[in-house]
Amino acid sequence: MIRFICDKLTSGRSGQTVDIELLLRTATYLADRNVDPLTESNANPLPRFVTSWCDELKAIDPTGDGVLFRRLLREAKALLPQILQPTKSVKYLSEINRLMNALPKRRRLAPVIFTLNYDLCLEQALNDANIKFTTGFEKGVWTPGVLANPRTIRLFKLHGSLGWVRHPERRIIYDAYDSAQSDEILVESPEINHEIVFAIDNKLQATQPFLWLFQQCAEIVSRSSYIVCIGYSFRDDHVNEIIGQAMASDPSKHLIFVSPSASEQTLEHVRGITFFPKRVLPIKGTARPVLRGSRIQTKMEQAENKQRVEEPFE
Repeated sequence: MIRFICDKLTSGRSGQTVDIELLLRTATYLADRNVDPLTESNANPLPRFVTSWCDELKAIDPTGDGVLFRRLLREAKALLPQILQPTKSVKYLSEINRLMNALPKRRRLAPVIFTLNYDLCLEQALNDANIKFTTGFEKGVWTPGVLANPRTIRLFKLHGSLGWVRHPERRIIYDAYDSAQSDEILVESPEINHEIVFAIDNKLQATQPFLWLFQQCAEIVSRSSYIVCIGYSFRDDHVNEIIGQAMASDPSKHLIFVSPSASEQTLEHVRGITFFPKRVLPIKGTARPVLRGSRIQTKMEQAENKQRVEEPFE
């Protein structure tokens, strides 16, 4: 069964979409379904109740110890680099660097990017375009101070990343790909246990660097004139709170969101996270043509012109 599922995840058949995170979150529930919630504070009692009458589940996991599902989690997680490998060119992502051109030169700094994705598509696109950026690592070691440079694109990966590894003894975060030539920090291991927040419900983790990353997100978003969301579903309550609070504290801030399904229902949902729904500017489309075009810059320029009319003496 495990091999069948893993083969399906990596087959890449056109027309078939698999929500791997939903699949593995379900596997996590099934693996821990018999954990007693009275003795384990983090245990979820619902899977134990719901699966108690499922004969099919008893047939594939008769002991109920969850070993089968834990193995599925390990093997599927090891396949993530292959599953998340882009099948098409991601060069268009480097166009993010042009977004600031709509602002006056005195306010034109390198864009700050916050992403919930674990893949390396953004890094690949920026590297291919020879655009300087940082994800917070220096010589392969987590060095958050490098994320303070406003002249360099800063990429904050809020849920971690493929290749991020936590040293099993010192608990230090390093990048396995960047530090591959370093004898001082590389851990000899046949497998890389990627440091990502994955297949769990509560993604706001009380461990570093994740708490620090979210804190930086809140601080930087609160100071920004524009929040541009591309491909974000607005289903993460923690991120929505950050955006909503930032919009509430600054009524001149604008939220531009790009979505292929920017319907009235979607727009109503997005506007619901802020006190200033008129400052929410939708763009219907997918990331590739929108980033390659000028629709985001046009929205920013329109907002800038409107701001000058409303506040002519500032």
